Amino acid sequence: MTPTNPDDHHCSFCGTLGTEAERFIAGPGVYICNGCVEVCVDILAGKPTPSFPPLDDKSDDDLLRDMAQIAASRDQVEEAVVDRAQRLRARGVTWARIGEGLGMTRQSAWERFSTDLD
Repeated sequence: MTPTNPDDHHCSFCGTLGTEAERFIAGPGVYICNGCVEVCVDILAGKPTPSFPPLDDKSDDDLLRDMAQIAASRDQVEEAVVDRAQRLRARGVTWARIGEGLGMTRQSAWERFSTDLD
């Protein structure tokens, strides 16, 4: 989706036009609205997520471009979550508390984010 105004940015997931206050810039040309950021967090936490609006009106090229942007966004969100988990552990926050913050068990958080296998 190409913005008509250079200051306008559409969510790379759902296509919603967002303002500065309503979007998360996930990388060059990748924008995620607040609603989709919440969906990304739910996906990373393994929660059931709502489906996105129908994409029947998009061309194959648009869908392929969207798919690449979504994959890049997913990787950036995952890196951010891993970074936060590791910073919290370095501050002495327990795996149980980190897991609780992500809606997962202590064991799942440890398995997913532990680098030192403590």
